[in-house]
Amino acid sequence: KVITFDAPAPSSQALTYIGTDNKTAGYEAGKKMAELMKGKGSIAILQGGLGAANLNLRTQGFKEAMAKSAPGVKILEVVDVAGDFSVATNKTEAILQTYPDLTAIFAVSAEGAPAAASVLKQQKKAGKILLAGFDDLKDTLQGIRDGTVAFCIVQKTFKMGWLSVEALLDASKGKTLPKVTDTGVLFVTRSNVNSYMDEMKKEFAAM
Repeated sequence: KVITFDAPAPSSQALTYIGTDNKTAGYEAGKKMAELMKGKGSIAILQGGLGAANLNLRTQGFKEAMAKSAPGVKILEVVDVAGDFSVATNKTEAILQTYPDLTAIFAVSAEGAPAAASVLKQQKKAGKILLAGFDDLKDTLQGIRDGTVAFCIVQKTFKMGWLSVEALLDASKGKTLPKVTDTGVLFVTRSNVNSYMDEMKKEFAAM
């Protein structure tokens, strides 16, 4: 018996998927970005591999939210950064050169935000171009603290692991599992960057 967590495997025989609803997470990120952009400007999306199903869902949700909440914002392109920090850095430099009036950058995979943040700092554009992304890497959190990164979306990985073990136990007893369990996400901004782990620990304690 097989379950999946963190990333779904749609064509497999897995009994269940436990993890982030990536399209919903992308949609919520798009709503937040639309609000911060005040419904205008242009944005580039950094994606760590255009063939990754979970990342495609995030991008799809993000685009749908932007189209609904900020139809005046132009999505310039979705850039494949291959899940690599160096590639993301080089691609960000190229984007800034190609689109000098760029308003914002959104990264749907973990390496994008810290890579873009390093470029923005180097080019003295930190805080002038809106930047946000997925996952709480150390450099992303530092970017939030210093104002280079507006927000990041944190996945609840501990919850994924905990519920996955419970699901395996239930499956071994012949219980029927839900096809999907959305473990949810948390927005981290400058206001809660130093306390968000406490928020998640409280949730874990209640499980």
